[in-house]
Amino acid sequence: VPPGQREKLRPKSTEPLARIDFLEGVRGVLASWVMIGHFLLYLGATTLLKTGGGTLLGKVTFLAVNGETPVYLFMIISGFVICHLIESRGEPYGVYIFRRYVRLFPALACCFVMGLLVSHWQSTALTNLPWGNDVWLVDQAQKSCLHRQYALANILAHIPLVHGLIPPSLLP
Repeated sequence: VPPGQREKLRPKSTEPLARIDFLEGVRGVLASWVMIGHFLLYLGATTLLKTGGGTLLGKVTFLAVNGETPVYLFMIISGFVICHLIESRGEPYGVYIFRRYVRLFPALACCFVMGLLVSHWQSTALTNLPWGNDVWLVDQAQKSCLHRQYALANILAHIPLVHGLIPPSLLP
């Protein structure tokens, strides 16, 4: 179909987009899973897994802190929801991206500023916890030092929301 004809074939809807409530609910559960996993990691979950991994608590902790699966599922479902949204509204991709940026950037900016403010505290406080020698916590403390060391590059990558596009091989 020629590009000019495609818009004519696509039905334009003036009604509000019907949400896919089930998928929105699944996305909420997956986001909660990741949040709880991070919370458990800050409580020294990797140490718990080494010492009590065979217990029921250890198995639940293992499931909660292994957050790759919920992140991948969240991304896949979000991709479908975004495609559905763009196609059903007939909205150009650039307009969608701009609206999304305007909606997400204020929350990202607040969290980013908070992160900058607590970064110094994070690098010292985490290692001073009773379980401060936990491998994950030590790694987080080192990352917060790197974020401060390369603050300008970090800030410049976050403003246009491209920080996730930078390959790890280019990061210090």
